Amino acid sequence: MNNNQPFLSHLEEFRLRILYSLGGIFAATILSFFFNREILEFLTLPIKSRLIFISPHEAFFVSLKVSLLSGILISSPFTAYQVWKFTGVALKKNEKKFIFTYTPLTVALFVAGVVFGFTVVLPSGLKFLLNFGFPELIPMITIEKYISFVFLIILIFGITFQLPLVMRMATLSGIIEKTALKSGRRYAVVLIFIISAMLTPPDVFTQVALAFPIIILYEIGIIFSSRRGKKLEG
Repeated sequence: MNNNQPFLSHLEEFRLRILYSLGGIFAATILSFFFNREILEFLTLPIKSRLIFISPHEAFFVSLKVSLLSGILISSPFTAYQVWKFTGVALKKNEKKFIFTYTPLTVALFVAGVVFGFTVVLPSGLKFLLNFGFPELIPMITIEKYISFVFLIILIFGITFQLPLVMRMATLSGIIEKTALKSGRRYAVVLIFIISAMLTPPDVFTQVALAFPIIILYEIGIIFSSRRGKKLEG
């Protein structure tokens, strides 16, 4: 019975952090719903074409989607803290400082990815995609498709910008050696382009726009991982 106690303790902690995270998302979603018009106007700034909806309920469901996805983004600092708090269960007392060190870094990298995706990649990607057709073609983009595309881009960049932190934690925990990160550069670049092609919409511009920042982040991750730090002990 005692052997199951650590597992049950971790399971209960996991359940608690999930509930806290969902509660934070729910609260942020409700708040976002009252400002979904302003949020929607902000999200449509990068596109010059007029957006349409083709079903009676589409505009309403888009408002709900905008509120939910905005809630996920707004509550991401709180969610990141819950993730690190759960990770902290496996850490020793003198290692729990990682929670307060890496939670702000997680949030900063996520925000940097979201901002880069929205301000750099999205406008350039839209310009490339909308001008790719023939002059006779008139773009008629539904609001639902556009919002889905926007959130896909910013979430992908927000998550992939965590790469230096993931590399740092992997080396500290002994999962991978620092030398392996350096020697595996060429394989990493190929893998990055493959993953970028899988994650992004099927256009070359967006794939390249994701791949190159990840390559830079990989190099930053190597530098970050080379810094001295106390290894995490399991």
